Amino acid sequence: IWVADLEMVAAGFRMVGEAAVADIEIPPGLRGVYASSQRGLYLELLRPFGAGWVSTMPQSTFAAKMRIDVVDFDSSLPGDSERQLTLGLNFRPTSESVVKLDYVRGRSRDRFNNPSDVARFLLSVATYF
Repeated sequence: IWVADLEMVAAGFRMVGEAAVADIEIPPGLRGVYASSQRGLYLELLRPFGAGWVSTMPQSTFAAKMRIDVVDFDSSLPGDSERQLTLGLNFRPTSESVVKLDYVRGRSRDRFNNPSDVARFLLSVATYF
C-alpha cells in the first residue's frame, strides 16, 4: 500500500487530503473474485469563520467545507467505483466537538459499470475525549 497525505493552511483555508494505491497479490484461484489493485483519494477544503459568534460559547467557531472523494475498488474494471462531492457547514462549540450539516452528491458504479446517483443531507455530531 502506498499512501500520501496532505495538510496545509494558506490564506485562511485549511486543506487536508490523502491518496492511496493498493496492489494485492491474489492467489490464481481467487482472481476475478477479489481485486488485485485499488486506489482512492480525498481532498477537503475548510474555511473557518465566525469565531465567538455564539456569546455563551466564546471558543466556538464555524467552518464552510468542501470535500471530494474518489474510490476505485477494482482498478482493472471500468466500474466498481464511487465519486462524491460534499458541501457542508460545521459548528464547533469547543475544539473537541463538532456538529456537521452536509449535502452529498455522488455517483457509484457497480462491477458491471452500471451507474447509481445519490443526493442526501447528513447531520452528524462528533466529540473526542
